[in-house]
Amino acid sequence: MLLMIALASSIGNTQLPGVHAEASVQPTRQPSSSPPYSIFLPLIQVVGHTYLPVIMTNNPPVKLGPEAGYVVCMGIDPQSPNIMYIGSWGAGVFRSTNGGSIWYPTNNGLGDLYINSMAIDPTNPAVLYVGTYRDEIYKSTDYGMDWVQINQGITNGAIVYTIAIDPQNSQRVYIGTRGPDSYNTPPWYGVVYRSTNGGASWSSTLTNVGGTSQQDWVYSLSVLPQQPNEILAATHQHGPYLSTDYGVTWNPVLNGISDGSGRAVVFDPRYTSPATAYYGVWHRTGIFKTTNDGQIWTLEENGSRGTQIYSMAIDPVSPSTLYVATFGNGVLKTTNGGASWGSVGMSFTNIYSVAVNPVNNAIVFSGTAGSGLYKSTNGGASWAASEQGFSNTNVTQAFARSDNGQTLMMSTYGDGVLESTDSGVTWSPLNTGLGDLYVHDLVESPSNPNLFFALTDTSGLYRMDLAASDHWSQVSDNVPPPASASPAYSGNHPFAEHAPVIADQVIPYGPLAADSLPSNSPLLAMAFAPSNPQLAYLGTSGAGLYQSTDGGAHWAASGLEGLTVWSVAVDPGNSSLIYAATNLNGVVKTSQDGGVTWADTALPGAPAIYTVATSLAEPGAVYAGTSNGVFKQVNGGSWAPIGLSGQQVTALALHPTRASSLIAGTASGASYTNDGGINWTPIQDALTGLTIQSIQFSRQNPSEVFYATQTSGAMRLPFH
Repeated sequence: MLLMIALASSIGNTQLPGVHAEASVQPTRQPSSSPPYSIFLPLIQVVGHTYLPVIMTNNPPVKLGPEAGYVVCMGIDPQSPNIMYIGSWGAGVFRSTNGGSIWYPTNNGLGDLYINSMAIDPTNPAVLYVGTYRDEIYKSTDYGMDWVQINQGITNGAIVYTIAIDPQNSQRVYIGTRGPDSYNTPPWYGVVYRSTNGGASWSSTLTNVGGTSQQDWVYSLSVLPQQPNEILAATHQHGPYLSTDYGVTWNPVLNGISDGSGRAVVFDPRYTSPATAYYGVWHRTGIFKTTNDGQIWTLEENGSRGTQIYSMAIDPVSPSTLYVATFGNGVLKTTNGGASWGSVGMSFTNIYSVAVNPVNNAIVFSGTAGSGLYKSTNGGASWAASEQGFSNTNVTQAFARSDNGQTLMMSTYGDGVLESTDSGVTWSPLNTGLGDLYVHDLVESPSNPNLFFALTDTSGLYRMDLAASDHWSQVSDNVPPPASASPAYSGNHPFAEHAPVIADQVIPYGPLAADSLPSNSPLLAMAFAPSNPQLAYLGTSGAGLYQSTDGGAHWAASGLEGLTVWSVAVDPGNSSLIYAATNLNGVVKTSQDGGVTWADTALPGAPAIYTVATSLAEPGAVYAGTSNGVFKQVNGGSWAPIGLSGQQVTALALHPTRASSLIAGTASGASYTNDGGINWTPIQDALTGLTIQSIQFSRQNPSEVFYATQTSGAMRLPFH
């Protein structure tokens, strides 16, 4: 340990080179057929210096990745463009000090890791602002190392879609927000707020757009750099608005606007009034341009029509060049002020954000909807992944194979099944034949370590025997039919997706929206009987429980019809004793005859029940993770709370040989106990703030535990 500290100190001032070389082909990585993802060990970086982390010799936490995710917004330091920031959907803010080659999370103080917007103070780049999905706005004064919420005067729980800073007086800050309780129908409770003291306090300046029954919100704000009294706002459904008095008053500027679904607006920085600006819309009409402060708009549709525009970035070195992030058409570019537009690639994925290096304008970044961050060094002619250290993947299950601890498996919600044969250093997709890349669970057969089952969201159950083939085959015998389709998780479940509304439809920031119905009943949980490996149970969404008596080859209904089964567990000594956590609050469903009949066992306080687990080390004991902590029942007795009161417990893992040791994953981290729940210890840092979807002890080495998180990939941590 002392040796590692000395080593870190001795190289503390050494600048390490970037590790990603740019490729000459486009794109270098496809979402579902990519080359291996790489593991990362974040560098601890302070402006001007790079430090290696102090490494403990006693099995430190390992981030298993995979590297990729949702890059919703970006910021580049205008004075030191090698310093960059990206805002992710659920993993918070990441920072790079080497031009985007290596990233590390910087979330200290953030109360919400779903980042919607970002802005850097143009006169003091140590100051940053980020807007969150439902936790207003945060500010950092130390290059993003620490964050403080600044919400005085803002509606509690507001969603912050855009942030703009006056470049001549950075104490003036503007934000566009929507109310936290508006989802699919108006009124939206949209408000533009202004601060004149760097965010210390806020006052509303633009409200009731479209009338009190609408109260539409603003997606994008732009301040005219050379004359900052002028501000343009792109509203969700009511076109552009203009202020000429620093945001005190606003007026619609709709002359020439044929599509009000505003998504992005940006001023050309070369002009004073009359100003030139661009306005992009969501409903595929194209991009509008004004050369007279928005008094008249002209549709510049040559190459821009037919695409859903999400955001825009103007080249600060050559402002006749603009880049547009789109859904469906990759990155659009113009070099002639919008007279014509063309795609410069990235069309294999949806794009949230684009950013241009303010010093070297050949360097452009595109942030994608799930495929990570890409970088171009030639103005978009070619792109390469630039995301080492950035992991924002929804992993639903992760574990080491029982016959080979070096081979790791994981299921993801959006990227299918991945395999690593080198302990998580690299990952490769295992998706051939898999009809759906949204996988809720991955299960290894206890009798055949080469046999795996993938539980998908819309296409049913799949199995693959790696000893015979690397192809999945669908298990179609009596698996829940399409008629029983229902959402996987209700809106109040911790796993329900955060899916904001854009225009009149749900856009998948994360995967499928919670209220969209799949074609088949989602399959959510699968458990084999420890004492009979041929007996297995399958939990579904809306179709109850299914049973197999031949190791998962064939299935039959086994009760709980009409219910969603989120978790199922079988007693290790009695294969007929089954427990199920369902969408019925307050009760664990229990069967003592292998699913023929079911009874309710009530928990005090009637909490929602998310997961159940039985103990190999203590037959007859069953645990429940609930919306109000952990409960335990022994030999059919009464349920009793054993800790973590007030926390949403989403996953449980019981030590295979120590009855008093268990780990509880929650909607905001994980805790463990070694005394049966008398005392709980939070697992700090690595898991803090993350929603844990599953936990598994290593089958070969129970001192290692695998955690699957909803927004930050998988991790392997020691357990003692």
